[in-house]
Amino acid sequence: TSSSSDGEMTINDVIKKVKPSVVLVSSTFTSAGGASTGTGIVFSADGYIVTNAHVITTEVETSMNSNQFDPFSNFFDNFYNNYNNYGSSSQTEVVKADKVTVTLDDETEYDATIVGYDANTDLAVLKIDATGLTPAEIGDSTTLEMGDKAITLGYPLGLGLSASNGIISGLNKEMSVEVAGGTATMTLLQTDAAVNPGNSGGALVNTHGELVGINTLIKSQTGSYVGYSFAVPESIVRKVVVDLKEYGVVQRAMLGILFRPADQDFIDTEVKE
Repeated sequence: TSSSSDGEMTINDVIKKVKPSVVLVSSTFTSAGGASTGTGIVFSADGYIVTNAHVITTEVETSMNSNQFDPFSNFFDNFYNNYNNYGSSSQTEVVKADKVTVTLDDETEYDATIVGYDANTDLAVLKIDATGLTPAEIGDSTTLEMGDKAITLGYPLGLGLSASNGIISGLNKEMSVEVAGGTATMTLLQTDAAVNPGNSGGALVNTHGELVGINTLIKSQTGSYVGYSFAVPESIVRKVVVDLKEYGVVQRAMLGILFRPADQDFIDTEVKE
């Protein structure tokens, strides 16, 4: 393998190193109708795969009773699920794919189980019944600098495994992103390496062939690459993957506050002399 004195590899050798760890993810939504494809990364030799949550979920409209919202009953569930839709006749529900298939670099196909997903970081963990896989080598996204070389690998536009290269063109980009069930503020890496539909969940790697991000977003008025794309940093990916594998959800701290009108009934029942 060709490399420089500091361990940097040629782009050819980076691709050779990383491609066995990059997989095609195909999702079928029987109940909602439709299908989608994206990319995934092998995270462990025993079959754990990481991809984007939007690759294995979709949104469907469901009917809603306009009187359903009660701010004093099941407060958190109602607030997050119903508040923005109060008074409307329908709401959006996030559903998981009925069938997920993972295709390895050698074209072996496996049915995948959804271990868990996190809409706020647009990440999901899948599990296939396989051993001896080649997991991606994990890098350190906190050491990246603007101008560092970057390579992407994924399955865009139905073209099969494809690679592109560029630089890290921005760091710590805080963006409001449309995610399953609403919007989320995400802190992302920015690159000018080409990313298109189908690259979602694919690898952003450095010149050591180490994973530094998961491609997730294109900033474009057309829906296709126009010079800027964004990836979830490896530092966030690691935390989310550990939580999804262990708990099925991401563990976050939350401060709960219940509110109600300070009316006469409140004064009579709650205020003590």
